[in-house]
Amino acid sequence: MIQNVLAIIPARGGSKGVPNKNIIEVSGNPLISWTIDAAKKAKCITRLILSSDDSNIIKIASDFGCDTPFIRPDELARDNSSSTDVVLHALKQIPNFEYVMLLQPTSPLRTSQHIDEAFDLLLSSNADSCVSIAPLSKSINWMYYQNDNKKISPVVSVDQRETRRQDIQMPFVLNGAIYIMKTSNFIENKSFLTKNMVGYEMSTENSLDIDSYEDLETFKRLIGI
Repeated sequence: MIQNVLAIIPARGGSKGVPNKNIIEVSGNPLISWTIDAAKKAKCITRLILSSDDSNIIKIASDFGCDTPFIRPDELARDNSSSTDVVLHALKQIPNFEYVMLLQPTSPLRTSQHIDEAFDLLLSSNADSCVSIAPLSKSINWMYYQNDNKKISPVVSVDQRETRRQDIQMPFVLNGAIYIMKTSNFIENKSFLTKNMVGYEMSTENSLDIDSYEDLETFKRLIGI
């Protein structure tokens, strides 16, 4: 059955950690082009759009085949602007899609296969949403908080820990690469995160989220440059 899926790439102009991060060139192409390419190859996406306040990002995204139907308002392009408000704004501009998907341009190693598999997982489950996740290398049993005085306390108390290796559940972290939900549910819930969501697992390498120059160097190494 054909589903109507609107995919949104959010890419504002401001970036403190890495200036112009969304369009910084890696191997001759702007960072955002990896996400555009993956989304265009994904079979599940009906329409791909950009949400940006920056004219340069808009032009580059358009040159790489991404639809740029509007300019994001300045009040939705600040450091404290929420992705929820960005998605809600986009849905008002582009209505009548059954599903909405958020694809952040800082996840360049997320592929079209990942996107399609995550969407299939949502359709085959009774969940409200699907989010991409990556495994942590250590169990939460061995994680600690540290206070201002450098004292540490366990995240999981000693008496609640599983002691047998086969009983220990390894934790996962949201990797920020894929968020999918029925549009009506998102408008009502105002978040992709619900109590009834499924996680689409991606490898640590494919989950790379570029937030620093060190991340950029890791990206270059992973793609062989």
